Amino acid sequence: MTAKAASAFALTQTIVNLSGWRRQGVAVLAGVLTALALPPVYALPVCFITFPLLTFLLDGIHTCHAGQTAKRARLAFLTGWSFGFGYFVAGLWWTAHAMLIDPASYWWAIPLAIFGLPAVLAVYWGLAALLAFPLWQKGYARLLALAFGFGVAEWLRGVLFTGFPWNAIGYTAMPIPLLMQPAAVFGLYGMNALAVLVFATPALAIGKHTRKTGVAITALLVIAALGFSLTRLPEAMPAADTGGLAVRLIQPSVPQDQKADHETLRASFEHHLRLTAAAPHTARQASATPQLVIWPETSVPYPLETPGLLPQIAARLQHNQQALVGAIRMKRDNSHYHYFNSMQLIDHQGRIQASADKVHLVPFGEYMPFGVLFRRLGIQGIAEIAGGYSAGDKRHTITLSDGAVILPLICYEIIFPTGLDYEGPAPDMLVNISNDAWFGNTPGPRQHLLQAQLRAVEQGLPVLRATNNGISAVIDPYGRITATLGYDRIDFIDTRVPAKITPFWRGGAGTMQAFALFTILFAAATALAFAPRIFCRHKQAIDNSGRLL
Repeated sequence: MTAKAASAFALTQTIVNLSGWRRQGVAVLAGVLTALALPPVYALPVCFITFPLLTFLLDGIHTCHAGQTAKRARLAFLTGWSFGFGYFVAGLWWTAHAMLIDPASYWWAIPLAIFGLPAVLAVYWGLAALLAFPLWQKGYARLLALAFGFGVAEWLRGVLFTGFPWNAIGYTAMPIPLLMQPAAVFGLYGMNALAVLVFATPALAIGKHTRKTGVAITALLVIAALGFSLTRLPEAMPAADTGGLAVRLIQPSVPQDQKADHETLRASFEHHLRLTAAAPHTARQASATPQLVIWPETSVPYPLETPGLLPQIAARLQHNQQALVGAIRMKRDNSHYHYFNSMQLIDHQGRIQASADKVHLVPFGEYMPFGVLFRRLGIQGIAEIAGGYSAGDKRHTITLSDGAVILPLICYEIIFPTGLDYEGPAPDMLVNISNDAWFGNTPGPRQHLLQAQLRAVEQGLPVLRATNNGISAVIDPYGRITATLGYDRIDFIDTRVPAKITPFWRGGAGTMQAFALFTILFAAATALAFAPRIFCRHKQAIDNSGRLL
C-alpha cells in the first residue's frame, strides 16, 4: 500500500469509527454538500465524495455493532435520515420565500418550511438506509444494496401522500442533456438508483484491497450510458424557425405581491395583453405569426367569464390565433362554488374552447390537508383562495385548431414522472404553465426547469414552459433548451415547437422500468451478500462429510 493509499485508508477508518453525534453531524454535512450538485450550482463531482462518506458511516454501524440487529437498524435509519435532512435543508430552503409575501400572516411557517419539510422528507432517506441494512456486506454488495434502497425510497417519496419527488437524487447526476438520455430508458426513478450506485463506487477504491471488479462494472455502466447518449442525441439543435406549431410564450414578470393586490390587477392584466400583441423581435419571426399564445399560471386570478375580460383578450388575437390562459375557473354546484386552477383555451372571437383543471394540487399551498381543522384555527394555504381550490377530476389532452394536441401541466405537475396519465388523443407536446414568483430569485425556479427538461426526455415530447417571472423555455424531446428567457426578464419567446420523437417506451419511461431495475439490483445484492455464506457452508459440509468417510 502506497503512502497516499495508507493515508486515505486511515481517514476512512476514522470515518468508519465515528459514533453518536459525530456520525450524525458528518452525515448532515455530507447531505448539505450533496445539494450543491443541484441547480444552480451543478457541482456534480461532490457526490463522488459524499456518497462514499455515507457508505463508510454505514460501514461503521455494521462493524461496531455486530450482533445487535435492532440497534444497527435504528442507527442505519438515523444516519440515512441525517444525510437526507442536510440535503433537503440545503436544497429546499427557498420554499420559505413564499411566506415572505405576507410575513405578518405566515411568519410561523418559515421554520416549518426550512426545517420541518426537510425533516419529513428525510424519513424516506432513512428508509433507504434501512432497506439496504439486511443486504449490507463488504465489497460491491453494499453499494448495490444502497442503490436498491434509494431507488425504492425515492419512488415512495414520489407517490405516497400525494407525492413530492422534487430534487430526487437522480437529478444531481443529470445537469446537462448528454447525461439525461438514459432516463428515456429507466425514467427518473430508475436513474435515482443508478446515480447512487455510480456515486458510491469510489468507496471500493479505498482500503487494503480495492474491489477492482466492482469498479470495472460501474465503469462499464457509465461507458454504456455515455455511448447510448452520444448515439441518441443529435448533434444539431433544431432551428427556431423550423418545426411545427408557431407559438409565443409570454413572461410578464409581475411581482407576487402585486398579483395579490387588487389595485394593481388591472395594470397586470393590461401588461399581459401588451405582450400578447407586441411586434416580433425579428423579421424572421414576423414571417410566422404565432398560432398559439401561452400565458403563465393564474395570469388572470379570477374567472375569465368576468364581464369584459374575454373581449379584451380576443381584441389582441389575430384571425385564427388562439391563447392558452392560466386563470381561475369557477363552477357552481347548487349553492356552492368550486374554484379550479385552470388552463383555458380561447379563440380569436373570445370563446372558451377548452379548459384543463389542475389535478395535482400543492398541499399547504393550494389546499390544506385537514382543511376544516386548520380553517377553525384561521389558517389557510399560502396560495389558497377563500374556500380552497378543488382538484380536477382527470387530466386530458386539448386539441388545437390546427390539429396539434397538447397535454396541459400546471405548475409542479411537471415534476411527477408517473403522473402524466391522461384521457384523449396522444399529445404532440407538453405545455407547462407556472408562477414561480412565489419563490423569488432563488434555486427554486432553476430546479423546476431542470425537472421539466427530464420530463421531455422521458416522454419523447417537447415542452413549452411559460412562467410569470422565469424561467420560461422551449425544450426539445432530448431535454435541450432551444429558447429561454432569464429570470425576471419581461419579454416573450416566438418560436416553432420542436418535433416530437418516438419514446424508448410506449407512454414514456416510468414505474415498470424502474422496478425491473430495482429487481436486478436486489437480486445482485442478495447474491453477493449471501452466496459466499452458502458456498462456505456447503464446502464445510462436504469437508465434514469427507472426514466422516
